[in-house]
Amino acid sequence: MESLLFQTLDDLASRLRQHKIPFALIGGMAVAARGFMRMTRDVDVIAANVLASEELLRRLSEEPFEPNAPDPMEVLEVGMMIPLVHRPTGVTVDVTLAFHGFEQQLIERACPIENSGVDVPVATAEDLMLMKIIANRPQDDKDVLLFARSTVDQLNWDYLMTTGRDLQAEIAVDILPTLRRLREQADAG
Repeated sequence: MESLLFQTLDDLASRLRQHKIPFALIGGMAVAARGFMRMTRDVDVIAANVLASEELLRRLSEEPFEPNAPDPMEVLEVGMMIPLVHRPTGVTVDVTLAFHGFEQQLIERACPIENSGVDVPVATAEDLMLMKIIANRPQDDKDVLLFARSTVDQLNWDYLMTTGRDLQAEIAVDILPTLRRLREQADAG
C-alpha cells in the first residue's frame, strides 16, 4: 500500500507543479513524513486557490486522476475540496483549497521533505497540529498529542499560540484551551 501512496503522491505533485499550483502535503502522510508512524490510505494536500474553481477541477481531473464524487463541482463549492481517485493505484486523493490566510501561510511555511523518492512540501508540525485541532476527529486528537509529546522542545509554541488565537477569532473554534492543555500534558510527559 505504501508504494501505491507514493506513486499517487508523485503523480499529484507533478500535476500540481505542471499547473504552477503551490501546495503542501497534509494528513496522515504528512504526519508520517514528520517521522511518526501513521497508517493512512489516502493522499491529502492543500493547494493554493490560484485558478477559477471549474478550471482547477478540470486540470486536476485529467489522466491519471478522475473525480471521486458524482458531482465534484458541488463538493468543491460546499466543502472547498476536490475529491479524486488515482486510476492506476485506486488511491483516493483529497485536494483541499486554501482560502483562509492561515491556509495560505501553511503552504508558504511548508518544508520540502524527500520520502521514498518523492520530494514534496510538507506542512510544519505546528501547522499540522492547528489543522488537526480544528478538525477535531479521534485520529486527529491522537496525532496532535503525539506531536506535542514527542516534539515539545522543538515546537514553536509562540507561533502556535499566536496563530491559534488568530484562527480562534476567525473561525470560532476553541483552539487556545486545547493548545494550553496539550502544552501541560506534553510538559508532564
